[in-house]
Amino acid sequence: MTPNQPNAPLNPYQPGFPLYSPPVPFTSPPPRVWPVPAGKVAPLVWAVVVTLLTLGAVALAAIAPSQVVAPPPAGPSVIYASSLAQPDNAWLLHSTQGAGCSFANGGLDAVATPPAAQTGTLYALCELSGVPAGNLRVSVRIAPQAQLANTLYPAIFLHQAIAVVITPLGVIDVFRLDTHQMVTSIATNEWYGYGQRANTLIVASKGSVYTIALNGDQVYQGDFGGVSEQLSFAGDLALGVDLPLGASGASEALYTNLSVTGS
Repeated sequence: MTPNQPNAPLNPYQPGFPLYSPPVPFTSPPPRVWPVPAGKVAPLVWAVVVTLLTLGAVALAAIAPSQVVAPPPAGPSVIYASSLAQPDNAWLLHSTQGAGCSFANGGLDAVATPPAAQTGTLYALCELSGVPAGNLRVSVRIAPQAQLANTLYPAIFLHQAIAVVITPLGVIDVFRLDTHQMVTSIATNEWYGYGQRANTLIVASKGSVYTIALNGDQVYQGDFGGVSEQLSFAGDLALGVDLPLGASGASEALYTNLSVTGS
């Protein structure tokens, strides 16, 4: 779609939400110990050899310079992970005239219906609080058209800076939110349009470089021709829909199995 003014999401972002509590880190179990069975005593000569080797190792350790082993680099931290099948308080569910977001049909369901909802508009309806600014990786499953009552037209909003929209034909359009302009359009063959198969979209940012993958295949990596270097980034993520200009029917997107990691 070609955006017309005004094309910004109807719900302005408000940074500063409390951080989402990450899951408790996994604690590995204590090491297993195998005791020597009764009656299995080592010969005396081996006991002497082992004792001498141990004393030698202690002496070498005493005179050798100490070394500090650096800890391994930290991996991505989990910011949020959920099937979205049940409501939780991490979400701000926005509603406006003709458009809204709710936990329904096994996920987060975003719908915009004309004429009450304005066509030619990107609707950021389901906002995840506690998402920090910085490098992010967002993976979300999008229910297939066959499960919806309206036209599938998902839109993912990242950093209050860009919106990633997928048309019913599987074309990925990326918009910058400050000027409402399309910065790239990507034709793909990976989109499951009208069948029973769900689609999985991944959008990742590292500095000014964005990576977009659809159903396991990378379809874009870059800075949108230098545009992303001009954008200001805030900590936010929202899910919603695109209601194209002149649309006579509603747009809908049902989101499930969302994971967000940061570094």
